[in-house]
Amino acid sequence: MGGFREIILLVLLAGCTLLISNVFLNGSLNNPVNLSGELKSPPDSLYQWNIGTEAPFKYRVLQRAIVISTYKLIIGRNDSNSTFFLIYQAYAVLFHILSILLFRYFLIKISMAEVALAGSILFALLPPLFMAYNTPVHTREDTLAYSLLIIGLLAIIQNNTFSILATSLLGILCRETLLLLAFVNLFFNKKQSLWVRLAIALACFGLFFLIRISYGIENYNHLEGFNWNLQNLEQVIGFGYIAFGFLWIPFFLSFIKSKQPSTVSSILTSSGPSVFVLVITTTFMGGIFNEIRLLYLLAPWVIVAALTYYLKNKEDIKLLFRTKGFLLYMFISLAFVLILIVFAFSNIHDLVGTSQYDIPYKPWIVISLAQAYLGMVSLPFFLKSLKKGMVFRER
Repeated sequence: MGGFREIILLVLLAGCTLLISNVFLNGSLNNPVNLSGELKSPPDSLYQWNIGTEAPFKYRVLQRAIVISTYKLIIGRNDSNSTFFLIYQAYAVLFHILSILLFRYFLIKISMAEVALAGSILFALLPPLFMAYNTPVHTREDTLAYSLLIIGLLAIIQNNTFSILATSLLGILCRETLLLLAFVNLFFNKKQSLWVRLAIALACFGLFFLIRISYGIENYNHLEGFNWNLQNLEQVIGFGYIAFGFLWIPFFLSFIKSKQPSTVSSILTSSGPSVFVLVITTTFMGGIFNEIRLLYLLAPWVIVAALTYYLKNKEDIKLLFRTKGFLLYMFISLAFVLILIVFAFSNIHDLVGTSQYDIPYKPWIVISLAQAYLGMVSLPFFLKSLKKGMVFRER
């Protein structure tokens, strides 16, 4: 498929997922009332963006500056709630689509053009992006953050110092978790002088503290997320798994590679374990785990590891799919999962109880069991490949 047609396909896919997430599943972009909950503003005056006055949200200034500046430029002095809502929606859709297209571009630039379309489709369909605007994910500036993360990682791989600095600083203005770029560059970009890496890291931390001083250092409950995670370990495990599902397996297998690959994606491979520990730890300590948008910062590492695994073992994978025993196992597993879905739907009130939040329980049940099914189906091959020692066999 040509590049232009792939782009059109991805844009249409993004449009479909946005439509499902927001219109059919009543996401935050569906109407002003829903968005008011995300921005903590009255439904008739969303432009107040009240969440932007609270820590830590007030330190995430980039998306707010873009949206508000565009809004003020268009409406002048008179406020218009409908105009603000349309502008907010437009930027949300733009950043959502941009992150998907940038992921395709990223895969092409790291010599994975063969699977760039498949990888981009995975990126678009995994639950953190597919359900980005539904409770409990709470996506606001995150798709812009994913875009900056992808650009920044590519800059690090290509050792483009200016782009590394620019995306790292913009990332911090977007949200504090993008200090991740400075971390990866400092410890894993061996092509760059140590002094340059230190200078970039210091500039990023300097901006991090400058924002807080400028907007006022405010005390808030830093342990709110940690306490919630401790009290809801079943959700930590469940949402942690469904964020990437069976793709976690090849990602973890990449940790035990005997030698680093001689490819431009080696920075991703070498930094994978450290980035995993950092993202999981900070999410558990400072975030709420079922807001899987936080875990999705791992997407470039997890998806690239899975695609690399596929490219190195695709003939064995195809061979397995031709065996009658495996096809029977797939059919039995699918039947089992479908029975579980019917049971869950029939007993949904007993299983999940009631909630004060508008959580689309049925779609999350389907997503959870679909991820469980894909894990069940893929597990035999991963176990077989481990026994044969062919997990990281060179092509």
